[in-house]
Amino acid sequence: MMSPPNFRQRRLTIRRPAHPGPRATATVMEEDLAMSSIQVTPAPASRKGTGAFTLIELLIVVAIIAIVAAIAVPNFLEAQVRSKASRVKADMRALATGLEAYRVDHNKYPEGTDDPAKYDQRIGDYLGVLAPSFYAIRTRDTNPTVIAGQQFHTLTTPIAYTTEFFTDPFVREAAGFLPYCYRPEKSQGRGYILTSFGPDADIFDQLQTRPGVGTENPNPLSTSSDPKTPARLGDINERAVIHVIEGNLDKLPSPDALEPYGDLRGALGDLSYDPTNGSVSDGDIYRLGPN
Repeated sequence: MMSPPNFRQRRLTIRRPAHPGPRATATVMEEDLAMSSIQVTPAPASRKGTGAFTLIELLIVVAIIAIVAAIAVPNFLEAQVRSKASRVKADMRALATGLEAYRVDHNKYPEGTDDPAKYDQRIGDYLGVLAPSFYAIRTRDTNPTVIAGQQFHTLTTPIAYTTEFFTDPFVREAAGFLPYCYRPEKSQGRGYILTSFGPDADIFDQLQTRPGVGTENPNPLSTSSDPKTPARLGDINERAVIHVIEGNLDKLPSPDALEPYGDLRGALGDLSYDPTNGSVSDGDIYRLGPN
């Protein structure tokens, strides 16, 4: 395609006579008309000035976001676990203070029970067939006329030794009503154990094809060593711990079963949650009383 003639240059070279005739005047008018009809189209703007990202730049940004997320999300989840573990220990300290104050006034610890009819009905509904394996502080009675705070005392009534029955944050579906497992030594009030299911939340595990067994650890205080079905829930068999506190070692798998672990705390340490093994490692969180 030929480029349009440069009329400006041609016009400059036109020599108009001092007294142009009709033909010269018509020629000049045609050239002026042609120049006035030419529209100057601006050149397209360069992409460099639009501020748009190239595909390579977008891929780099996406890669950076993915790397940051891969680092931040696990740290955030671990922070949540550490926060819950700290809360459990704080709750147990508060409960221990209340339990010792109760013992001073009553010369025994509050009554514990594994009868679903004697603690919050929501617990029994949630645990189902496992409910008889869960021990907690008694808060009600099968007889509706037997009222907590009147016919029997608890940690919160008629005297508030604690402000509430603290609940286990690691059992997410029941974190608002499932308390820490509590089992006292009944005969002489020599001690008790509090346990949380811990980050592994193995409340509904059925290892060894037995409901309630949350660990395969052969430890004599573990739920795998509990001969009953359903076994005590989680990792620690609170019943076996009370046998040791009572001095009834003959009720363990063998009287010398604790020797490889040194003592009661050594055996419990083998079943307890240790954050150095990973934020969601196996094991329960526990507290022994009165020490």
